[in-house]
Amino acid sequence: VLDEFQVAGVFVNWWDGIKYDLKTIMTNGWSPTLIPDAYIIEAFFQKEAKEIEDLEAAIGEQESALGEAVEATQALLEYEAEEDESITAALMRKELTAAIKSLQVDQRPGAKLELHRHREALNTLKKTEDTLKELKKKSSQCQYDLEVKISLKKFGPEEETWDTCRLKEQAEKELAELGPKARQDKETKAKAKRLSSDIAILALRIETIRRLATSIGGVITEPEAKVLILQKHHDLIDEQLNRYLNAEKRGLLNLIEKLWEKYAVATTMVEARLNTVNCVLNDFLKNLNYVS
Repeated sequence: VLDEFQVAGVFVNWWDGIKYDLKTIMTNGWSPTLIPDAYIIEAFFQKEAKEIEDLEAAIGEQESALGEAVEATQALLEYEAEEDESITAALMRKELTAAIKSLQVDQRPGAKLELHRHREALNTLKKTEDTLKELKKKSSQCQYDLEVKISLKKFGPEEETWDTCRLKEQAEKELAELGPKARQDKETKAKAKRLSSDIAILALRIETIRRLATSIGGVITEPEAKVLILQKHHDLIDEQLNRYLNAEKRGLLNLIEKLWEKYAVATTMVEARLNTVNCVLNDFLKNLNYVS
């Protein structure tokens, strides 16, 4: 399908995309730094990615539900927005709360029913907002956990905990320097307590990261890294080939569409229509006595 110049273009574009990778491979071997996160996720963390995808879908549904709740509340309140005013959930909550306070002291016959409807609307609004907030919080946590897992898979717990270990060592050094003063001076005692708390928190973080690294099967091996890097290189040239091939497909489709536009209606059909029109025209002319 492709001529020699198109094939050359494919190769040049592919080579530009992988030449620095090849230099790195020659120098450092099949380094995980060459692997895009998407390939790590596809190979090792599909379950986590699916969970995040489901959460994002749930967030979208909940945002739609919140929008509907806001619209329903605005209709219930018959609230007219001022110029440049945005109708938000917070604004509707505020207006609903004010309306409920007013209805609680209202003595009109229908006030109790209105109060009930307003309370239901406020409850729906709050529940929808709380659910959306919880989903977003969970999604953020899952995304953070996935980022940590990707880093651990690529580089192991040592790099991920390097800063934490350094801070822990610094805190331990400061605590040791306080010495006996930590038991005597009130201010020094408070500082020692803060340092001890920081050390415990940092130690827990280091332990958690190391345990997480073990749970994901440890650091990616060189053979695994090689497979993913070669897959990336294959995908790059596949993308280039498809780009050129799709251009050829579009050209072929355009040609067929033009041929269809030109020859879809057969000549015999055109002639038959022309004869029909001529007959009608002749009848008109005869009726007008232009022809005999």
